[in-house]
Amino acid sequence: MTAFDAAYIALKTDLETRKERFPWLGGDLQTLRNTLLRPSIDLSAWPSEKLEITLDDAGDRTWAFHHRAGAQPRATATIIHGLGGDASGIGIAYLTSALLADGFDVVRVNLRAAPMVYQLANSIGHAGKTEDLRAILSGLEDALGKRAWLPIGISLGGNLLLKALGDGALDGFNVPAAMSVCAPIDMKAASDRILAPRNTIYARYLLNDLQNNVLNVGMETAWKDKARAAKTVYEFDDAVTGPFHGFGTADRYYADVSAGPVLKQIEVPTLVLHAADDPWIPAGSYEAYRPDTDHRVKMLIAPKGGHVGFHMGGHAEPAYCAAAKRWFKAAAS
Repeated sequence: MTAFDAAYIALKTDLETRKERFPWLGGDLQTLRNTLLRPSIDLSAWPSEKLEITLDDAGDRTWAFHHRAGAQPRATATIIHGLGGDASGIGIAYLTSALLADGFDVVRVNLRAAPMVYQLANSIGHAGKTEDLRAILSGLEDALGKRAWLPIGISLGGNLLLKALGDGALDGFNVPAAMSVCAPIDMKAASDRILAPRNTIYARYLLNDLQNNVLNVGMETAWKDKARAAKTVYEFDDAVTGPFHGFGTADRYYADVSAGPVLKQIEVPTLVLHAADDPWIPAGSYEAYRPDTDHRVKMLIAPKGGHVGFHMGGHAEPAYCAAAKRWFKAAAS
């Protein structure tokens, strides 16, 4: 049994037996807890260094924030946010604090056109733009030197990471382990779920994030007009994301960028964590892509957790923080 096998078994047992932390009961309250409470996570013990990274020849840039755990860190965890988020997110802060306290350096990444870096972008990214993730790691190595990278992708950032690992975009980097949390590995299934009547409020929130990305960066007026006109996430992807990036339609975009079909090509030990009660991403969409038990990708679908919630009894922080620490420690075993 490998260290990763042991970590997976321990995590599976833990997440299948822990109860939700009261009063955050059910997938929706798990999902909304941080938004409702806006908790403050103190990172002052680990001041960050801001790094500016160029993404492409068109001049788009981004910022990443490097925190040092100490003189001899275990490795460097690299946290990749989801749709509409940026490096300042609460979930990102929880992970940063937990991993730093456990001896890992941490880099909080802003993807192209994230709110924190609107002013540095003339275009938008997408869920499969793996060349951006490669450019970010290259820029980090230019600034910090070559090292072991432990990437963890949250939601849409998780799909981006898994796609990059599966299609070879991160070949050449030292990546001993990786992890995703609630990634939409079947983009069409996630889009369909968001369109369900029960998710109307979520859908408006996500559409607003997508529109803001276009309206706040240096894109042409025609694209901004199309973004404003979209009434749903699907309409936005069909009118903006798909055509802008050369996919044509939303359906073609979803098919081409979904990470599910490339999971079995991933050679890096990777924990794919999801929750069965995630209101945004159907857990059933994972089953078609579940790797064999002896594969390096380990899929763990916890019964509870919502969408990037995992607020469980006995944990002062979301349970995905403990999962990340255990999984990444296995890389050093």
